[in-house]
Amino acid sequence: MGILLLKSSACLAILMLFYKIVLEPLNHHHFKRFYLLAALLLSAIIPFITFIKYVEPTLDFGVYNPESMTTPPYFRAELPTITEEQPNTFLPTLLWTFYAIGVIVFSTRFILNLIKISSKIKRHQKVKTSIFINVLIEKLAIPHTFFNYIFLNKFAFENNDIPQEVLLHEQAHAKQKHSLDILFLEILQVIFWFNPLLYFIKKDIKLNHEFLADQHVLKSGFNLKIYQNLLLKFSSNQKELALVNAINYSSIKKRLTIMNTQTTQRTKWLRSLLILPVLALLLFSFSQTKEVEKNIEPKNEYNETEKLYARSISIKVIKEGQYLIDGFLANKKNFVKTINQLHQDISKSEREKVINIHVDSPEEISDKEVWFIFNNVQDYGYHRIVAYNQEIIRSKRNTPFKLEDNIGLEKNNKQTLEINQNPLFLRLNGKSTSLEKIRTDFIDLFGKDEVELQINSKGKSLDYSILEKVTEELEGLCKSIELSHGITINDKTHKVASNKDYTFKIVGKETSQDKQYPMLGFSVFKGDPIYANKKLIRASQVAVTTEKKVLNFKFKVPGKPTIKVEGTLLNKEAIKYLFEAKDGTTIQYFDIELEDGSKVAHMHVIVTEKPNKKDNELIPPPPPPVPHNATKEQKEKYKKISKEYYKKYKIVDGKPIKIAAPPKPKSPLDIVIEMAKKDATFYYNNETITSDKAIKLLKENKNLNISSSTNNGVSIVHISDKPIKIVNGKVVND
Repeated sequence: MGILLLKSSACLAILMLFYKIVLEPLNHHHFKRFYLLAALLLSAIIPFITFIKYVEPTLDFGVYNPESMTTPPYFRAELPTITEEQPNTFLPTLLWTFYAIGVIVFSTRFILNLIKISSKIKRHQKVKTSIFINVLIEKLAIPHTFFNYIFLNKFAFENNDIPQEVLLHEQAHAKQKHSLDILFLEILQVIFWFNPLLYFIKKDIKLNHEFLADQHVLKSGFNLKIYQNLLLKFSSNQKELALVNAINYSSIKKRLTIMNTQTTQRTKWLRSLLILPVLALLLFSFSQTKEVEKNIEPKNEYNETEKLYARSISIKVIKEGQYLIDGFLANKKNFVKTINQLHQDISKSEREKVINIHVDSPEEISDKEVWFIFNNVQDYGYHRIVAYNQEIIRSKRNTPFKLEDNIGLEKNNKQTLEINQNPLFLRLNGKSTSLEKIRTDFIDLFGKDEVELQINSKGKSLDYSILEKVTEELEGLCKSIELSHGITINDKTHKVASNKDYTFKIVGKETSQDKQYPMLGFSVFKGDPIYANKKLIRASQVAVTTEKKVLNFKFKVPGKPTIKVEGTLLNKEAIKYLFEAKDGTTIQYFDIELEDGSKVAHMHVIVTEKPNKKDNELIPPPPPPVPHNATKEQKEKYKKISKEYYKKYKIVDGKPIKIAAPPKPKSPLDIVIEMAKKDATFYYNNETITSDKAIKLLKENKNLNISSSTNNGVSIVHISDKPIKIVNGKVVND
């Protein structure tokens, strides 16, 4: 607190000095009034302003043992624990007591002055003129003002002996509310009674009030010389009155000088602008800077990938050109700006892996709107865009439907029929229709000419009965009907032939995502053998990546007969041969037959109780949930099993994957070589050395302590044969 008060006083002193030298000689009095009040506020605020500076963390490498790879070679530096002596509480108590006495004394003085003025107003005759109230006092030396009350000599007022200039001067104090400034200062003096600068700035503010009142009189057309003589006549050497504005002799000389001063507009502006560098200097000198260390997050290609998870953005088309993007209202002009505010914690390349954009609307969405959204998210990054009738996947490089005469058409002039099964609705080239109206709507759009029709499915799954109904209704109107790639008919993707010579066929080429690989449990076989123990092999089902059902497969243990297994799990005979196999035996799964009659290539599994970390280890399924009727002991057992499982595996897209092992930590020597490439400065026992010398020292003695840091691009490395400690951001040796 003491430091903040000193900083505040220093700020106020500099601002007052600037006022005295640069601003006070100007006749720019209204600006000066604002400046003096602002100086009080700024001097109180600036010391509390804190700028945050993010710095690289200081690393303490400790004593590195090359024989033990379980000890990480570095960790966050810990500041030494400093035991502070218990401070003496007597002095603070004494100071607070002294401060409280001062506050009481100055509060009493302030209240008594207010009572004195209030009493003076009540006891004497009052004469109201316009918005002012003249308080007539018999024994009054000089006129003075408090808010709208002007205190005047009664005899002089009744005999019209008070010049009009003097009355106008006091009325200026009342009109411009100078009493508010004085009351504000008096309250500050009660709180900060110990600060002498408040007494000086109060004097400056009161003097500037007199400048303002003088300026008001002269602007009203009164003669300068006559007014100056009147001031000398009405001024007094008596003690300055509290809480009021009064003519005082001590300020007359300076007031006469200012009245005779003429300041050009150029000078006013130039001197006023000098405040800016002064404020910058005060901010730089008296504000606070707090250094915050950045968080260390080990980064490698595996961990970065693990951070990614599916994210979605909802875009609702309210009406043409107006959108609701994740709750934010947007139009075509600010669409890009709005969407760029979302998911900024990941990069564009990461957004291209995880962001799914769902386009929806209470009404029909035109393909024109889908094109607008598609074009405006290219620089933002996305994985896929899903609209009611189409899906755009960035990796496939497909685009929305081609626009032609405001109707969404597929290439080769194919007309489109979008079908959603649950709930059932149909759209023919974007126009809503139904099974009962589809023939009429088809003829209205295309006439009776035979056209090529392509069927898209929003839900990806259709009953064959719906397709039969469509072909019956469109008999004689279609040259051909094709299904978009990926549609499943009764949950089976295949070619189907309809009645009356209409041919359904799959549109598009097979992608890498459609390739079938054999799986054992959750492990995919792509050429490298899968490693697993016998219990896991027995419990794991045979499957394929396309999720087609496996009907049967053949199982072969070397030296044993080939077994044909129906279903997905090993039968008793296969299990018998499995448990007779020795550690390291390669087992084959082959002729894996699927429900559509196709077969998948062979799969190799190596029996081993302790698979190497580099091996393609079989991933076991997640532990089952705890039964609701499990005992306390069973629940503890389930909890322990689950905890051990999720240390090794995590669930991604509904499937378990192995958690990648952390990268091998760098040795102190590797870090020194890396820092040498950054042109770091090296110290050995606080003496500067070259990078070559630092490398040589670590090669000769691997037990040296090392600490490195990088701040604002400047890298420093400390090497010592003693423990390294950090005190107040500086490295010290014991």
